[in-house]
Amino acid sequence: ELVQDPFLNAPGPGSVASNYIKTSSSALYRDNLSVAQCRGSSILLNYWPMTFLAHINIMPHAELLDPQGKTVVKNLPNINVQGVEDVRIGKHVTMRLEAENADAAHDQVELACKKLLANVIMETYDFVIEEV
Repeated sequence: ELVQDPFLNAPGPGSVASNYIKTSSSALYRDNLSVAQCRGSSILLNYWPMTFLAHINIMPHAELLDPQGKTVVKNLPNINVQGVEDVRIGKHVTMRLEAENADAAHDQVELACKKLLANVIMETYDFVIEEV
C-alpha cells in the first residue's frame, strides 16, 4: 500500500525525495529510511545512511615519465623476472564512507579524488564503489 509521505520537503538529512512510501504491517519503510510505528498523527523519522567501500586507483598520466616504474623494470632481471617491458607505479586507495545513496557516495569520492587524493595535473584516477 502507498501512503502520502508527510515529510516531503522536510529539511535535514531525514528528508525524503519521494511523495510516497510503502507500508508493511504497522511500520513504514522507504529505501534506507525507517519510520516508526504510527501512534495517532505522530510519526518518528530516523535516517540510516548506507555504507559504501570505494576502491580508487591513481596513476601517473601515460605521457609522463615514471622513474619508479623504470627503476623496477631495470631491476626485475636481478630477481630472475624476465620479459617485463614497462611498469607504471601508482596508488590504490580504499575509502569506507557513509552516504544517503550510491549517487551521493559517488559524488563524495569524486570530490575527494579531485581535491585531495590525486594531483589531476600529473595523475589520472578511476574508482569503483560497492555497498557494504
